[in-house]
Amino acid sequence: VSVKPVTDPDLAQKLNKNGKRVIQEAWGEPEEDPRQLIGYQLEDGTPFFDRYVILYGGRIAYRDCSMDGTTLCQKTGLHLHYGDDEQIHMYNDYMNKFRPLQEAGIMVLMSMVPRTDGVGIGSLYEWPNEEYWPWQENTNTPYPFGEDVTRAFIRDVVAELTKYQLDGVAYDEEYANKAGTAGPGLANVFPDLGVYQSFGATSEKIEKAWAKGGQNLFRFAYELQQAMPYPIVQDVYEIRFGSRLPESMTFNGKRVRITDVFDYSFEPNYGNWQGDSSNPMPKNRYGPCSIALADVDTAPLPPANDNGIGIKMRDHLDGDYGIVMYYCFRSRNEIKARWPNKYGDGIPEPEHYLSRISRELYGQNVIYVGNDYPRMYGPWAGL
Repeated sequence: VSVKPVTDPDLAQKLNKNGKRVIQEAWGEPEEDPRQLIGYQLEDGTPFFDRYVILYGGRIAYRDCSMDGTTLCQKTGLHLHYGDDEQIHMYNDYMNKFRPLQEAGIMVLMSMVPRTDGVGIGSLYEWPNEEYWPWQENTNTPYPFGEDVTRAFIRDVVAELTKYQLDGVAYDEEYANKAGTAGPGLANVFPDLGVYQSFGATSEKIEKAWAKGGQNLFRFAYELQQAMPYPIVQDVYEIRFGSRLPESMTFNGKRVRITDVFDYSFEPNYGNWQGDSSNPMPKNRYGPCSIALADVDTAPLPPANDNGIGIKMRDHLDGDYGIVMYYCFRSRNEIKARWPNKYGDGIPEPEHYLSRISRELYGQNVIYVGNDYPRMYGPWAGL
């Protein structure tokens, strides 16, 4: 039954010192129990986090899963793929794992990530690299997918979102350049000049391919929005084709702006500060930094001392940016056990680090009032 999620975003309404709303969005892997997000609050009791994104929530795959020996997925062709026990457990237990967040006003989004098959949202509809590598020259079919296949995939996504009563999606195209052994295996979905010069891939042609990929992503998000039985939110991780989203597109004679389709975008390089979005999203819909909450080699923190993070958040406030994105969300117990000095100054608790952010934005500390939900899967399960 298609039921609109119970999320009431007004429950999480909080304004920064400028009187503007700033979304706090955490991305976490299916191994983590998302209910602990409810426990992070400002001192006045307002939830600190506004959104939770299930990292690797749905993999974009082109394969015949009915033939690969797994019982987790039996779909064929282009589909939204769940490839491990963690994902299945999380979704099958959505009433316990997701509904408490939604009742607290925290939206739950599914991230859509390419499954390293060389297929991304930006490669749907029209093959973006036609100008320098026509699809006919590649023996790996089924490119181009075209409208019929893409719309069937949209129906698959709609079915999954409504089944689990999710609030929306977050687009993460960072693996669109990975060619797997199952599926088309076209690594040039994300063209690179050094690799594809043999195909005549000049800088100008690559830029056109990026632009076409951005148009494909825009169109997909618009058609998904129109196909849903209830309104959804859509965020885009500003990487690969997401960085070339157009300002607007026309569908059936109607001009549709980027802000009509996408809610927020954000800088994807952890520890970096990018003050200007590379797509036309306005500052109040853009996050100039992504902050890691746990120790991952590829996701360094911004300066962890009070002065360093304080400067960044004052820049955030002065720029009237609209979102802060947090990556590598982990259980509080795991963070304290594995990285006891992660945040500097001997502070192991995430809420003390988050307070360095919230004091600048909201003038309040972050406190933790919830249970310690342990990691559910993996070598650190139970922490």
